[in-house]
Amino acid sequence: MVSCSAIRGSTLRVFRLRRGARARMHIAATSVADAESRPARVAVIGGGFAGLAVSWHLLSTACNARPVQLHLFDAYGLGAGGSGAAAGLLHPYTARGKTLWRGLEAFQEATALLEAAEAAAAATTAGQAPGIRKPFVWRHGMLRASRSAKQARDVARFLPADPQAAAAAGAEVLLDAAAMAALVPGLQPEQLLLLDQQQQLAGGSPPPPAAVEQPPRQRQQGAAVHPPAAGLLVHGGVTLHPGSYIQALWAACQLAAARAGPGSEATLHLRAVPSLRELTDAEGHFDAVVVAAGAAVESIAELRGLLPLDLCHGHSLEMRSGGSGSSSSSSSSDNIGSSSSSSDNIGSSSSDNTSSSSSSDGSSSSSRSGDSAAGGLNGYPAGAPSLLGSPYIAAHGSHSVVVGATKRYGLTAAEAYRQCSSPLVTDAAEAQAAAEALLPAARVLWPPLAGWQVASVRAGVRAIPARGAAGSIPYAGKLPTQQHLPSCWVIGGLGARGLVYHAWLGKLVAAAAAMSFARSFARNRPLNYFFTVVVGVASGFYLFNEPLKQRFEQQQRELAAQQEAEGTEAAGREA
Repeated sequence: MVSCSAIRGSTLRVFRLRRGARARMHIAATSVADAESRPARVAVIGGGFAGLAVSWHLLSTACNARPVQLHLFDAYGLGAGGSGAAAGLLHPYTARGKTLWRGLEAFQEATALLEAAEAAAAATTAGQAPGIRKPFVWRHGMLRASRSAKQARDVARFLPADPQAAAAAGAEVLLDAAAMAALVPGLQPEQLLLLDQQQQLAGGSPPPPAAVEQPPRQRQQGAAVHPPAAGLLVHGGVTLHPGSYIQALWAACQLAAARAGPGSEATLHLRAVPSLRELTDAEGHFDAVVVAAGAAVESIAELRGLLPLDLCHGHSLEMRSGGSGSSSSSSSSDNIGSSSSSSDNIGSSSSDNTSSSSSSDGSSSSSRSGDSAAGGLNGYPAGAPSLLGSPYIAAHGSHSVVVGATKRYGLTAAEAYRQCSSPLVTDAAEAQAAAEALLPAARVLWPPLAGWQVASVRAGVRAIPARGAAGSIPYAGKLPTQQHLPSCWVIGGLGARGLVYHAWLGKLVAAAAAMSFARSFARNRPLNYFFTVVVGVASGFYLFNEPLKQRFEQQQRELAAQQEAEGTEAAGREA
């Protein structure tokens, strides 16, 4: 028998336990509420395409209930690295006409982010954003002329294989060289191919019978044989001025912070980050850190040797037309030193002969109206697409084009970091060598370029990822947790496709980082954020706490198998 006093004592202890549990639950709930109400401090390292995309997506999700204090760190300022030296060619295709890995959704995210940057540029005055050229976006499409019979066959074969991407990007195969020349007056596609290849494309000389017949494997599968492509036209391709886009995107970040309400802010710090530990010691605790440092990623101690990257140095030429009615000689177009300083005046639109109405915004219609005032072969043809290839010609209005790019592999991490400090080439011999390497082939691609002048030469370093069966896929993921350091996410290895991938990867990493420090984000947008992160990880994200070496070895095996299969197929055609 249990006494009443024992029961009373037991009840009292239970009551006290319950009261203690409620108190502990209240304290826990209060601490969670405090954690979710205080601003989240996020550090983003890298002021290029990817770093700004992450910043914008983090700030666009901020609100009064969960403000975000974003701190962007770059030793040399916005766009000082490879992003600032890019040509600004946005499209989702490889040189063979294949859709890039996740190219369609990446392209669509990039165009959406570009629209946000355009809106921000339109909302700011010249005094608020002096580095933004208006217009800085040209929606005139892109044209890739076939440079070999193999490329002509590949484009004709691969582009129709992805009709969804072709419809979204407005891509089509061009079979007639004359149609290509009509798109870009002055273009001579027939000069890009050897004589026998021209005859095959034009049908003037019948190819060997074996080339007409379908290979055995194709006959078994019933695959269609497509006529070779003279070129690839991407109507939805966009050309932009990288420096202006980067400045406009930072303006969009600041506007997003202002719209989020009190507590949210976007701050740019011009300082190097030698290590994550030094960053937290100097700047205080961060709830998350995102590293998007491009080719300079090895300058951060905790990331040194983590990503398998091949660093590639490249030059590009900014060229200006001789002006209305002028005709400069070929020799004078190589006179680089005299006008290099004028190329830095990107805040003014006078170099493009745009009217005051066309410089009021960055829209497609304004850029076309500005171009039509010049037009003709005194400048780049009005409304004509940019030219893809090696070399490429990116049309930045009627009187400014970018020609690129040279390639030099095997740079060290220290050389890549030093390059970020001097994106404009000031050494006359280096600039002359870059012009001599690029201009002869560029003038074959578009002969009127012989009358243009080199205004400036830019240099940058690209971080090329390891190549696998699916192509060169960029890296993104979370570093293994380290004691006394915040959660750290990394985007790297965007290579020559940073403009295509930056917005999509930035969105995925921003969502994942936000979920790691802000439960209110996940609660307010559970399906969107869950779906975004899971799809991103499942579709090729590299999680850095897994053995990367095994992944890359598997990639190399898949690539070797793919190359062997293609070689067998090519041998079947020639047999």
